Amino acid sequence: MDAVTLGQNIELHAQCQPLAPLLGVWRGEGLAQYPSLLGEFRYGQQITFAHDGRPFLVYEARAWLLNSSGQVLRPAAREVGWWRVDEEETIEVVLAHMFGICEIYYGGRT
Repeated sequence: MDAVTLGQNIELHAQCQPLAPLLGVWRGEGLAQYPSLLGEFRYGQQITFAHDGRPFLVYEARAWLLNSSGQVLRPAAREVGWWRVDEEETIEVVLAHMFGICEIYYGGRT
C-alpha cells in the first residue's frame, strides 16, 4: 500500500523528508510541439509521488493526447521511477520509460 499524502497511517521515512513537498497527485494540461510532428498538440498529464515507508518515493507519470475540447483521444506516454535521498543528502532519481530508455539523475537541492 502506498500513501500519496502525509498522515495516511504510513510514516514517511526520515531520509525522504526533503522530498515530502512532492507527495501527491499532480495534474495539468498543455500544448506541445515536436519537430517530427506537424503542428502543436494538446495533452494532459498526471504525476504521482507516493511512499510506502521505505527510504524512497515512487514516481509515476502518465500523459494523454487531448482533442480541442479537452477530451482524451488516447494514451501518449508513461514512465515510472524512484526518488531517494542518500546519507549525504544527494537526491538520486531513476526513471524507466515505456519505450525502453532508463535515466539516472544525481543532484542536490538549493
